[in-house]
Amino acid sequence: MLANYTLEADKLALEGAPIEKVDAVARNVVGMNQGPFAMNDLVGLDVFWRKRKAEGKADPKRNTADALCEVGRFGQKTAKGFYQYKDGRTPESDPEVPAIIARVAENLNISRRTPDKITDQEIFERLMYPLINEGFKCLEEKMAYKASDIDCAYVFGYGFPRWRGGPMKLAEEIGFDTVLAGLNKYRRWGHKEAHWVPSKLLEKLVAEKKSSLAKL
Repeated sequence: MLANYTLEADKLALEGAPIEKVDAVARNVVGMNQGPFAMNDLVGLDVFWRKRKAEGKADPKRNTADALCEVGRFGQKTAKGFYQYKDGRTPESDPEVPAIIARVAENLNISRRTPDKITDQEIFERLMYPLINEGFKCLEEKMAYKASDIDCAYVFGYGFPRWRGGPMKLAEEIGFDTVLAGLNKYRRWGHKEAHWVPSKLLEKLVAEKKSSLAKL
């Protein structure tokens, strides 16, 4: 679930959304304590970069985190990652980063949009819908016993805002039909990744006009 969230954040940046804007939506609209880019800086960009290097899969020309790590930007631990940390803790914009992201986007032949064309609503949907969709797949595949287990894990383990109740509770508030329509919308727009393929369970609940996960 978290992988889909961070992957879409990275894709948004490659398409032209400033990382500050993506993180601001995560904080101010979703309610997270920090956005995905600040979170990755806190964890350390080098953690998975070193793993990819060991496996021969690191590619600084096509992976933003790898490109940052190749120039020693590991996150808070080096005072530079997606952001710079002059006091060691507070993320501040760094003018070097947009240029690195733009080079990776060019290598990937990604057509970039101006920031004003990427709305807060699109950022919200692209961060949340794949995460929610994977939650439905966890229920469908019996990896989670019930929706509240997923919500508890996210609230107490991943800093999801308690007042939202968790990602599956958020899905109920948004409406299963709206989430499904959103997944299909982005697929029509050309997003082919597996996390945009709707969960069978989600499709079933929409077809049955269900609005709650409480009795699954």
